[in-house]
Amino acid sequence: MEFLTLAKKRCSTRSFKKQAILDTEITSILEAARVAPTNGNIQNFHIYVVEDRDLLAQFAEHAQIYNAPLVFVVSYDKEKIFKSAINANDTGLIDTSVILTHMMLAATDLKLGSVWINYFKQADIKAVLKTGPSEEIAHLLAVGYPNVPFKDQKRHAKERKPLTELVSYKRNPE
Repeated sequence: MEFLTLAKKRCSTRSFKKQAILDTEITSILEAARVAPTNGNIQNFHIYVVEDRDLLAQFAEHAQIYNAPLVFVVSYDKEKIFKSAINANDTGLIDTSVILTHMMLAATDLKLGSVWINYFKQADIKAVLKTGPSEEIAHLLAVGYPNVPFKDQKRHAKERKPLTELVSYKRNPE
């Protein structure tokens, strides 16, 4: 699929079929994450692939996962983030955001729905997964076959601000 077509097709899905995701589809999404760029190419991330119903039920107590049959949990080690002499950005959060974007686009390409979940109780998710003390849970991504079809791509013409409101050009004078 052409990239801009794919990007316009992606939308948040909050209603999923109970159908399990194929292993080949999971692997494709994970491969998209693996090739995503990271600061200094340090690849400081870990992805938990959660399909276990009991764990998903525990997650649902601490985050809205919309009854998705699969949740990817993306984390990073806060002690191994890329350190810049220029600024103190949390590169772990930046890197995992790029990774998650790749995963959402890969899911869309496979005709799977997804929703990026940022509102969750980190300590509770960490306890469910039994993570180490330096591991930060950055994002959850609920994935599944959508109950409703993807929205019409033309919605971007109405629901998105025009480029003239979002972009400023600073060019060389003619």
